[in-house]
Amino acid sequence: MKHTKGHTHATSQGWWHPTEHEKFYTSGADGVVRIWDSNDLTKNVEVVKLRLTRGTAASSCCMSGDGSMMAAAATDGTLQLFKAKGKITRADKVISNAHQPGTETSRVMFCADNYTLISRGGDHTLKLWDVRNFKQPVKVFEDLENHYAQTDVAVSPTDDIIVTATSHKKKDEQGEEDQGKRSRGGKLVFIDRKTSTIVNSVVVSNRSAIRVVWHPAINQIIVGCSDGLSRILYDPTLSKKGALLCVGKQPKKKDITDFLEYQDILTPFALPMYREIRNTKKKLAKELKDPKKTKLPDLPLTGPDGVGGRVATGNITAFMMKRIMADNKQRDLRAEDPREALLKMDALAKADPVFFGRAYAKTQPTTVFHQEEE
Repeated sequence: MKHTKGHTHATSQGWWHPTEHEKFYTSGADGVVRIWDSNDLTKNVEVVKLRLTRGTAASSCCMSGDGSMMAAAATDGTLQLFKAKGKITRADKVISNAHQPGTETSRVMFCADNYTLISRGGDHTLKLWDVRNFKQPVKVFEDLENHYAQTDVAVSPTDDIIVTATSHKKKDEQGEEDQGKRSRGGKLVFIDRKTSTIVNSVVVSNRSAIRVVWHPAINQIIVGCSDGLSRILYDPTLSKKGALLCVGKQPKKKDITDFLEYQDILTPFALPMYREIRNTKKKLAKELKDPKKTKLPDLPLTGPDGVGGRVATGNITAFMMKRIMADNKQRDLRAEDPREALLKMDALAKADPVFFGRAYAKTQPTTVFHQEEE
């Protein structure tokens, strides 16, 4: 298993490393926890193998806030603790039957003190552990319905309240609802860490509540439910932004025009010029009689000459370039002697001097040029 580059079975969970921000770790049904580097996803950096019975999987994993310990839970009911400083080799502590074997522990989580561990079992329990004395749970909370492998646990920003989601109660074998302690609908159950007691319980959905996040910056709780909807719980005084940005807005006032469906207005007795033709064939026959709609665009000319005032080359610039190139071809400037070309213009320059004679034609008829002294 250590020689493979990735999970050989489905992954169950994945989280970012708390201290090495470019790394993350995942647990899978192949019974291992793999550590990855986001800069190279072609293979995992490290493989942590759990001590499992044959045929079981790793259902959840987590790391302490300082990155010194890793905890993992398996479907055989075990809860395993690893020392994460340096290379992780084997489990340092293992608790057998931490939860009922054959169920999926949906979440394990460290509190901010780095020694309190929370485990949310598929046996409808939530247990608090102290890793300094990792033998028995400190507190067990029962009758917390859990039918999903992703049922979540969160801790408040002040680290004094634990909140967990509960599932909708299933029917018993006779099809009747159990009238015991478990109430219907998905709830959020709030637990005080100091007193280890349930202080509140809020029904958030008539279905199951699954994922829960307590955002530390805005101090709001986001809950994902099995009905496909997300709920946001907030405090008007303690929360910031988030849902408060839209809660204070007034709902849009209803307008009668919002319920009107715009339809065609039929006017059978309207004048012919205002009458709309709804028949497609009649409308097409009328458009064929319109000279503007039936006029074809002018096709480009392909011949050497233009027709009807149109230039065959397409535009006036192309036409001028064509004429210039034609004149150059006739004259063949490369074969012409430049001295002979200037002498051809000598008689014309003497008859009509442009540069040196026209300005002084009356005051200085005889042109005088500067002569260099020898």
